[in-house]
Amino acid sequence: MDFPTPSLYASFTKHSSADRIATDHTILDLLRQVHADCTIKHISVRDCDLLGFAKAGHASAELITEGEPHVAKHVYHAPKRRLESSTGYLDTNVTYGRYKYIL
Repeated sequence: MDFPTPSLYASFTKHSSADRIATDHTILDLLRQVHADCTIKHISVRDCDLLGFAKAGHASAELITEGEPHVAKHVYHAPKRRLESSTGYLDTNVTYGRYKYIL
């Protein structure tokens, strides 16, 4: 798969490395430039949590790791109770990425 130049990731990195006012607007503009044939909307996670919907089993959301890189933080969640036999778990919070989403 070929990506337009400059890549979204390069533009995102450049924007994140400088003074900025509205990251959401910059990312929307970049997405609209690269995907001019698509309708791009900004929807709050609070209003429409697509990844939460998928985690609940109502859809499938697979992070695309080929092509442009993604930006993610790995967060450790300790067991709810100290005496629990569970060791906790790691969760991934993606800041920048693309998903294959299927209902």
